[in-house]
Amino acid sequence: MSSQGSLFSTTLQEITQTKLTELDKQRRVFEDHRERIKAVLAKEQDVEETLPAVAELVRRAFNITIKDGKVVRSSDQDKVSISIELQTLDRVFTQAKYDPSFSVKILEHWQDRLVGHVEQQSAKYAFAWLYGQLTNESVAAKNPKAKPTSSEDDFEHVGGAKKLEARAKWEEGVFVATYVDKAEISKLLSDLFEPRETESRVLHKALKDMRDKATKFGDTIRQSKGFNTETLKWAIKGLLASDLLTQDKRDALRSFRDSDTILREVADVLNMRLDSIDTWSWGDEVILEERRNLNGSYQIFMQEDVLQALFLHHIGVYWSIFWRDALRAFQNTKDVWKLAGETMTPLERKRREYYLGTLPGGRTLAVEKRKTYREDYFVSQLMTSPYQQRDDAEGDEEAELDLEEAEGVEMDMVQQMPRRTKQTARKAMQQQAPRRQMASMAVRKSAPSANRFASAEAYADEDDESDEDVGYGLFDDGATGFDDAGSNPPMSTMAAKKQLLRLLSTDIHLSTRTTGGLAAFRTQIQDLYPSLPHATILAVLEYFGVPKQWLGFFSRFLEAPLRFHDEPTAKPRQRLTGTPSSHVLSEMFADVVLFSLDFLINQNAEGELLFRVSDDVWFWSSKPQVCAEAWSIVKSFAGTVGLKLSENHTGSAVIRRTSGSAQSEYKLESVDPGDKLPKAASDGA
Repeated sequence: MSSQGSLFSTTLQEITQTKLTELDKQRRVFEDHRERIKAVLAKEQDVEETLPAVAELVRRAFNITIKDGKVVRSSDQDKVSISIELQTLDRVFTQAKYDPSFSVKILEHWQDRLVGHVEQQSAKYAFAWLYGQLTNESVAAKNPKAKPTSSEDDFEHVGGAKKLEARAKWEEGVFVATYVDKAEISKLLSDLFEPRETESRVLHKALKDMRDKATKFGDTIRQSKGFNTETLKWAIKGLLASDLLTQDKRDALRSFRDSDTILREVADVLNMRLDSIDTWSWGDEVILEERRNLNGSYQIFMQEDVLQALFLHHIGVYWSIFWRDALRAFQNTKDVWKLAGETMTPLERKRREYYLGTLPGGRTLAVEKRKTYREDYFVSQLMTSPYQQRDDAEGDEEAELDLEEAEGVEMDMVQQMPRRTKQTARKAMQQQAPRRQMASMAVRKSAPSANRFASAEAYADEDDESDEDVGYGLFDDGATGFDDAGSNPPMSTMAAKKQLLRLLSTDIHLSTRTTGGLAAFRTQIQDLYPSLPHATILAVLEYFGVPKQWLGFFSRFLEAPLRFHDEPTAKPRQRLTGTPSSHVLSEMFADVVLFSLDFLINQNAEGELLFRVSDDVWFWSSKPQVCAEAWSIVKSFAGTVGLKLSENHTGSAVIRRTSGSAQSEYKLESVDPGDKLPKAASDGA
């Protein structure tokens, strides 16, 4: 393995080459528009006919935004002048159309000005290319290119039938497309979010608002020039906290982090990529590395370029934060999310006042349950800010007692990158969320437990107020039934599951004493991240208003060209199913898709809540028929979007209190293993 200094120099040379490549890509696109302008001018036509065509080609060459048929002034300092001239030219066209005394020489003058801008920019590209070549030669002379460090030096060679079998199983899932009916997905979403009932006007408006926000955000992020030294520092912290990069690339990132000069150069390169997001790609191939874990399972690592990883991580963080805010705003819209247990009968109210006295209005068990749901479970995998770290306590893991583990099958199965470094056998098998969130710049002084997110103190107050600032605040009268959860950061995965069991236990105590019993089911989506169909992701994002250029980018991100490092002569194969491991974008895709399931259950299960921790799904109700209906919805939804439910992690029960017992004794009624869940016709409730 090369030394850190040699790697640092080599990486700097790669940055220079990458910058030149991005520049050359922009130059080719610009020169293509320049040749088209020349072709228009070569035609023997009047200036009244050629100038509009030239102006449109100039706008495209400089990538100037147009809205409602009018040029938008660019926020990029390099494009301000040309965008102002194009705006003025629109007014010149209008005057020339209605003013018979308008001189043709004025139009010729404007045409010459536009052509002059094009020629000037073409010369800039030519000189920049020449300077880049000279710089590259100088760097190469001072730092002779070291022999590439083979990834074989960094990983243990593991052969044998088990490794080949594991790889074959992984390839079967990744390189084979999962068929889904896009028309069925569209119908499911339309029936859910656009019902025909007259009282659904509020829902229609909430959907329109969410779509408008997604469209606007897609345009904003492209024009924001979002890469700078500060954003790169938190992006680097996030990558260092993940398992995405190898150790030598981590060392290079640490070196970058300490140099603002290098960070500015990297920011320039990544802003170039953001400008040309329509043509972004993985490149010719992404190398895969298979590695054996201590528990006997195998992992598939994507050996990504450092700059590519920074670029994708940065974009993923922004989209994740956006969707969290947008979906929570949708949920919090009055009369959109159905509420269970909202109304007490007069008799119930009197009984409560008799035992508890008059309490301040609004605080009921249902309200507290919804508050907990919103704070800790609703789209909990999406990010609240760039400065987050999911910090699991050592030893916090879920025991697995299924048949596969007993037979040793789990040890031979393949997985992708783990969610955290402290990997459990269960997480290795079930492909948990494929990334670790960002490290904080400053941890709260109150020192939260290891099972909570650690957020930057400077962002704490900002997070508390962010919903209100952008119009996501709660109604003053609390009519939505959801309190805004901004005071506490989201829980870790294991802490959320522990709390969920406490919630279920509490509801069992209450339901067995008030309504006679409770029905519950738990299931898990099998291999959520590696099996999520691409068509499902893109269909849901398109329905929610994501612009076409971003849909194209997401599609190219998903369809990575992959090749294993030990197959140098093999051609790269396109990924057809699942999401790239250890990426924030992958979690964002999964949570946005499963948000539809959350809302579907709420709308069709009498306002009850589906508690979901990533791929782990829990539901319970005091009405067994409602529980059975919810289970039917979950199965139908999974089939429609192309997902499978794990039989080994699916089960249900009806819990009733033993009749005539003065003690806290319960009767756990068995459920038909074939059906997994109680059916309303047979449970007797």
